Amino acid sequence: MTDQALLEDFVRRGSAQAFRAIVARYAGLVRASARRQVRDDHVADDVTQAVFIVLARRAASIRDAGVLPAWLIKTTCFASRDALKLEARRRRHEQKAAEMAPTQIQPHDPDFADLAPALDAALAKLKTADRNIVARRYLQQQTVEEIAVELHMSDAAVRKRLSRAMPKLRAYLSRQGVTMSIAALTAAMLSAPPATADAATIDSAADAALAAAEGATVAASAASIAAAAFGRLRLARLAAAMALLLMLTLLGGAVFALQRGGPTARATVPLGPKIKVGVMVSDYTATGPTGQHMGTGFGGLNVGLQKLDDPRFERYAIIEPGTAHAGRVPEIIQRYFAPGRVIDGSNVEQLRALDVIACFNVVNMRDDVLDAVIVVVRDDGVGVLNQVSTGCNRPGLTEPV
Repeated sequence: MTDQALLEDFVRRGSAQAFRAIVARYAGLVRASARRQVRDDHVADDVTQAVFIVLARRAASIRDAGVLPAWLIKTTCFASRDALKLEARRRRHEQKAAEMAPTQIQPHDPDFADLAPALDAALAKLKTADRNIVARRYLQQQTVEEIAVELHMSDAAVRKRLSRAMPKLRAYLSRQGVTMSIAALTAAMLSAPPATADAATIDSAADAALAAAEGATVAASAASIAAAAFGRLRLARLAAAMALLLMLTLLGGAVFALQRGGPTARATVPLGPKIKVGVMVSDYTATGPTGQHMGTGFGGLNVGLQKLDDPRFERYAIIEPGTAHAGRVPEIIQRYFAPGRVIDGSNVEQLRALDVIACFNVVNMRDDVLDAVIVVVRDDGVGVLNQVSTGCNRPGLTEPV
């Protein structure tokens, strides 16, 4: 089965068998990454368990399983940092010595062992698409042809992506004191040992993750690392929300400048992973309390969505259960949202996949929707962009932000 099929089976049916298959497929990649960073087999085992505990909890937020290697590498980097902090007292002098002695690698003599301590932190700096393809090619030792099939790309596109990613990786490594040419870096990466895991490692990681997902007690060390790593992921999502808020502010200023006859040239901004934005929509948005239409474009909703009309965003309509065909909601959805991008506002798992929840107009949403929003904002780090009142007296949801 494909990664996507296994992940969906686990998310939708809670299939332990599907999750174990994912762990079997990627435990080697995760443990090898952890081992390079913590340089201790026992700690690496704890990190491996922690990463899959986080995956079990965050699986519903991963829409495209094709990026699993990239997601796992970055999560392993987070977990390894936290594991090292937990081990800081015992290993303080050893770790400081390692950090104070940057390795200089000569281009004519590449050595993956010398590259390894700095590799994963550098990989974590890459964009998801670049990290994903580098991890597949060099750490999982997939051929260009295999990657092309897995990611639905042409062979030429894979090679082009690699040719762009490797100079970026080299630059990040150089900042950590590891200097080498692109050719030497490629040779060192190609000499990476196979990322494999034995049956015991696979079983322990899968057992810990599935037990944690059911609320059972797991090893304290792995649980602590997982909790810290999950916190880092929440902070990353909050950072995305702040970036969105800043971007909307800048876009709003640009629209105002254009309306005032300002410059018409549009700045080109590099594209990265799309920010998933859920927008609260109800029939009240369109009609108001008297049932009368609030005007062309549904007032503030139109203004807000115009600012989100950008290839960097994926817009989703958050609606109350059973209202997809009620009142003017279908008109709003058809006008502003791509097909299939409608979320049941009371479904925590669907909301959890978002980066930001936005409210651009006065919305009286039902309590079950607001309760679900509170859960994902409080527990999962989903950001809130609230420019008006949501019609409920809940902390953080009534005041404009």
